[in-house]
Amino acid sequence: MFRKESPSNLNGESSSELFEAIYQGDSQTLSVLLQSGVNPNSKTPFLQKSALEEASKRGDEVIVALLLEAGACVTDVDLAACTPLHHAAHSGHLGCVRLLVEHGSALESLDVFKFTPLMSAANKGHLNVVQYLFNKGSKVFTTVPCHSALSVAAGKGYAEIVELLCDNAERVEDMEMELYSAMLAAAKGGHPDVVRVLIREGAPAKRPEKCSESAIICAAKRGHTEVIKLLIRHGKGDVEETDKNGYTSLMNALVNGHNETVKTLLLLGAQPLNISAFDEWP
Repeated sequence: MFRKESPSNLNGESSSELFEAIYQGDSQTLSVLLQSGVNPNSKTPFLQKSALEEASKRGDEVIVALLLEAGACVTDVDLAACTPLHHAAHSGHLGCVRLLVEHGSALESLDVFKFTPLMSAANKGHLNVVQYLFNKGSKVFTTVPCHSALSVAAGKGYAEIVELLCDNAERVEDMEMELYSAMLAAAKGGHPDVVRVLIREGAPAKRPEKCSESAIICAAKRGHTEVIKLLIRHGKGDVEETDKNGYTSLMNALVNGHNETVKTLLLLGAQPLNISAFDEWP
């Protein structure tokens, strides 16, 4: 359920009625209010939520269309710098997303977390919205390195979205790093299906120099045994690789209590531990 500000807290009776019509999905009352001159860009006083934002997150296409026809601004942002398109994409409301894009919503607008609307949709697994935004020209990669719709979807385990984005993404200068970042996100999240897709799409076998962690060590720390098996089987990981502290995957799995992962690593060829290796363990 969406929280709404009490109508009594809104500026003016007309604004109160406007938001109440939106919350109730009452398009007839909303139409009358807009025709009488009520401002379609009214905002709630404290959280500064616009009428269009509130309608977009609820997925009410009729209400959204009425507001847009009355001149509601698609570029208005809330306190988190989210546009109405961010909210519609996040909630998976494809119809509202279409309306907002058709009325000029910016595809690459960044919120305070540096998320684009495409990333918001990918973060929630809304494949149809991701497909639509991508077809309309949304970019997979942002100006922030290793922070993309691809890595977001990979970290959440949405293999179908990852495959779609990999197959169609624009090329960027450090593509190897972007693919490996997605692999890291999938390894941390324990998503073997995503790892399979990234392996098939050519994610690099070796950790790029700019990257402080490796996929196999990330998986070992968290006990993601199936991910480790995939990485080793496809040549995307080395059981003897060490992290920045000099600790192997086996050591990381052991200290974090992942006994099944320890057994698997030993079967995959990891060297049995020398107790002295733990002398300086934090």
